[in-house]
Amino acid sequence: MSSKLLELIRTFPDTPGVYLMRDRTGTVIYVGKATSLRHRVTSYFQKAHDSRIAQLVREIATIETIPTVTALEALLKEAELIKRLMPRYNVRIKDDKSYLYVKIHKARLPRLQTGKTRAALKIGSNAWLDRYYPLVELVRAREVELQRDTSAWYFGPYLSGFLLRKALDAIRRVFAFRMLGGYADRPNLYFYGKQYKAPWLGGATPAEYARDLQRLREFLRGNRVDLVRAITKEMQAAAHNLLFERAAALRIQLDAFEHLKDIALIQEADEVEGQAIRIEGYDISNLNNEGIVGSMVVFVGEQPARDQYRRFRMRKFSQNDIGALVDMVTRRFINHKKDWPLPDVLVIDGGIAHLTAVKRVLVENNLLSPIVAVAKGPQRNRLDLLFDGPRLLDDLNLIRAIRDEAHRFAITFQRSLRVKKVQESALDAIPGIGAHRKNALLRKFGSVKRIQDATLQEIMTTKGMSSAAARSLMEYL
Repeated sequence: MSSKLLELIRTFPDTPGVYLMRDRTGTVIYVGKATSLRHRVTSYFQKAHDSRIAQLVREIATIETIPTVTALEALLKEAELIKRLMPRYNVRIKDDKSYLYVKIHKARLPRLQTGKTRAALKIGSNAWLDRYYPLVELVRAREVELQRDTSAWYFGPYLSGFLLRKALDAIRRVFAFRMLGGYADRPNLYFYGKQYKAPWLGGATPAEYARDLQRLREFLRGNRVDLVRAITKEMQAAAHNLLFERAAALRIQLDAFEHLKDIALIQEADEVEGQAIRIEGYDISNLNNEGIVGSMVVFVGEQPARDQYRRFRMRKFSQNDIGALVDMVTRRFINHKKDWPLPDVLVIDGGIAHLTAVKRVLVENNLLSPIVAVAKGPQRNRLDLLFDGPRLLDDLNLIRAIRDEAHRFAITFQRSLRVKKVQESALDAIPGIGAHRKNALLRKFGSVKRIQDATLQEIMTTKGMSSAAARSLMEYL
């Protein structure tokens, strides 16, 4: 790194913002966000990188920064700049449908009809909500698909689905809106709690809801200063006209908006380095007491990393699900704390007893990873989530997918062991094949299937095998 570039980086603020890396021609080659511009940019020049990042660093001629008040605004600004500039080191954004957009539906206003009486909509019905309180949702799509849709406004693309969901969760403390996502096709359940306004329950008229959506759009466009000015002006006008209740509500909204800067977006995921939240899912399988096995699956962001899956054969003292889970997690963190990456979140299948047991293992190993326990509910017909630590993961669909994948992997492992056991037991019925010869054959060939495929000469060269025993084996198999 040149001394000139080093001096430039030292002037960067220790605040949130967006950085633009330019090559010698002045072209922006990469855009990223940071909770601390100085620390984030410095990290590119202080540690080893893969070949693609190393190439990026070699091409950097200068770096420009755009400080923001909050990490949330940095997230929004990053999306705007990538969409406008399309830097070549942000290549994955160009045609990958895995990136998210915020979709704000337009109100479905009634059309003027002559000679007919329009049927009244039932208050609170989906049709009534869609007409007067349109949805906000997260969607995956290509830019060309969005341009054809005139029924909604789109904002994005956003690189980090995790950060985007955390950001929207924070924004909903300021602007009331119906949010679809994370709970199948129902409005987000959090919306019905005391934490958020419920506009169709008397909290806001359709006109006030429309104004909130308009302000949400302005915020997503990055017009924060104008937005604060507009809310302040409306609050002052309401007070002047003696609308004190409305003025107080606007004061609360303005305070919440100003305090967005106090909300920490925990995971600073830098897409060019492929960093994203690492989630490990654990499950225990104990079919018909044929031996307990465990599975560990890994998701990086929202995608499974199957090459990092691991299987565990439980020890004899692990006679129940909780004991087996403790055994598996203990072995994972004691034996593989250094050679396997540490998880950002753990997902386990079980209730409060399972969560408490796993928490104890983490504490004993000086680990602070948050845990999500997925219980099936009293009637085993729903999912109850139990959390320990920060809620870095609250997407119900993703949690369910991780739980199901861990269960599938454990069941598959146990079934393979069962098949192997049945095949191995077939060797016991063959004349001349005792325990020592069976073990020698399995050590050499690995499975009954490979023994079946072996030649007589290969079998005869197995330690302890006689010619008669080899021929008997070939005859029975």
